[in-house]
Amino acid sequence: MIKSLQFKNYNSKLKSQHFQQLYTWAQFKQSTGWNPFYLEFDDLPILVLSKDLPLIGTVFQIPKGPVLSIDDYEKFSQSVQDYIRTNYKHPAILRVDPHILESQFKAPGNWQKENTSMQFSSTVLLDISDPLDPVLASFKQKTRYNIRLANKKGVEIINSKKS
Repeated sequence: MIKSLQFKNYNSKLKSQHFQQLYTWAQFKQSTGWNPFYLEFDDLPILVLSKDLPLIGTVFQIPKGPVLSIDDYEKFSQSVQDYIRTNYKHPAILRVDPHILESQFKAPGNWQKENTSMQFSSTVLLDISDPLDPVLASFKQKTRYNIRLANKKGVEIINSKKS
């Protein structure tokens, strides 16, 4: 079952979710013209972004979420589609960027995998506790060049305090 929620009250439930499902991401996207709202699916709040586009209709995006089992995506996709069809006059596109490995994802029902993507195909975690030289040595030459160029241009990395 999907229902609309007040999204600012649900940050605490999203600890295991991708940062693009958090309230701060919703605020950022709102500042760029998107309308954020949360839906609830099996007690999990899910950020949905919508934007009205002239001549096309309303475009919806669910960024990097939800974290569901692959089997639950069929039920989830149908629930989201039903909610949007019921509550919006001119829905045009629903884009879901699932937070699972691309190789594991099977598009449910009438969904299609797009040929191009705005998101990375997978997320890579890099252990930066090692000394910098071996980490840089593991990168391609062009990547090392771009990192050094950014350093020359004044890009700074500031360590945040752990909370």
